[in-house]
Amino acid sequence: MISISKSATCLTPGCGRIAYSRGICQRCYACAKQMRQNGEATETELIDAGMMLPSRLPSISPFRAAFLAKTAKAKASTKTKVSLTTRTRKSAHAKR
Repeated sequence: MISISKSATCLTPGCGRIAYSRGICQRCYACAKQMRQNGEATETELIDAGMMLPSRLPSISPFRAAFLAKTAKAKASTKTKVSLTTRTRKSAHAKR
């Protein structure tokens, strides 16, 4: 579990709440997320303006990496089966 320093306050001027993630409180984080989703600001713009700290975590979580690896294997397996079936059909048609 990630420990949050109780002494860190939100970067937003005048907020004063305890920082939750990336230097901002939960309310300001939700607002920043909404702004990004609405296209009002990008993550880079928020970081450059000093309104949010950059992420310290890897760009992909271990859970997501494992999930993507499993689905990639499943997709590769499916493509191989399809390719073999297609080749068999083509060779059967060529013999006729």
